[in-house]
Amino acid sequence: MDNHIIIGLGGTGGRVLAAYRKLIFEKFNGNLEPEGLYIDYLYVDSSESDLKMDDVKQWEVMGTSVKFDRRSVLPIQAADLGTYVNNRNRYKYLSPWLGSSEKWTNIINDPKISSGAAGQKRRLGRLLFANSANTFNTKISGKVAQLTQNPDGRSLTFHVVAGLAGGTGSGSVVAAGFSLQPIM
Repeated sequence: MDNHIIIGLGGTGGRVLAAYRKLIFEKFNGNLEPEGLYIDYLYVDSSESDLKMDDVKQWEVMGTSVKFDRRSVLPIQAADLGTYVNNRNRYKYLSPWLGSSEKWTNIINDPKISSGAAGQKRRLGRLLFANSANTFNTKISGKVAQLTQNPDGRSLTFHVVAGLAGGTGSGSVVAAGFSLQPIM
């Protein structure tokens, strides 16, 4: 059987992962890790509240939690955002697309952003992911190494789910795809 890694980016990605976990739970009589199904997950988001997975309607089925443990969650934070924007020449991977510092002033000062969420701002989602790309690669590499040890084969399929309207998911989907290129 093939190996699968499902990566959920942003709030929409998290909702898709929760719905999928509920389907697995229902299909396999309450077993989230059925024998012969080689699948792993990674939920990447900038929203601290979404990453807590406290919404019972979203993260529970028949009274049972389908939340992820720490291995399958990657918080991408807006910590010290001003430093990156105001010193973009020090961060060569940001300079080509970041734009002028003046355009970032309102974003940096937005209280919603300082609490960690990308606030439906695609470029901010991209910046947040860029600052966590190394951690993303490390987590994915660990999952790949573990999954390819299954007895049925070494084939691996990545599934990336995200909203495209703006924010963490839409800002990080392209970068996540490029991060997976060396692994594939």
